[in-house]
Amino acid sequence: MPLASSPASRYHQPVMKDYLYKILRGAEWRFFDQTGSFSGSADDLRDGFIHLSAQDQLAGTLAHHFDDADSLILLALDFSDDRQPRLKWGKSRSGALFPHYFAPLERRHIKHITPLNRGGKHQWQASSNDPLAGLFLSGSPNSD
Repeated sequence: MPLASSPASRYHQPVMKDYLYKILRGAEWRFFDQTGSFSGSADDLRDGFIHLSAQDQLAGTLAHHFDDADSLILLALDFSDDRQPRLKWGKSRSGALFPHYFAPLERRHIKHITPLNRGGKHQWQASSNDPLAGLFLSGSPNSD
């Protein structure tokens, strides 16, 4: 249980059923790939945790936060082997619960890597032979 004074104490943790996802820009992925660790984007570092998305949140996250990008990297992450409770779910401005990770991501968390390319406004495409290809890649900007 986190200490009451820690930023993580504002969050609770529902049962995790599937992978969680981190969307990275090219430079962020290259750094992670080269070093084996990722402390977060500028937004993550500002907020004190790594912003993640559940599967059903991906379309909104892509539309709201990555509308200016042409290509991205989607990481499917598994935190089930973490020994400390560093994954917490916090309320966004709209009241939806989003996963937040309070430590650097490590290579061991990555279960799948999917390159994404722009397919149109608020639409993203993965290679048709990618297991995650049709999962979530279009939607409206409704995330925080």
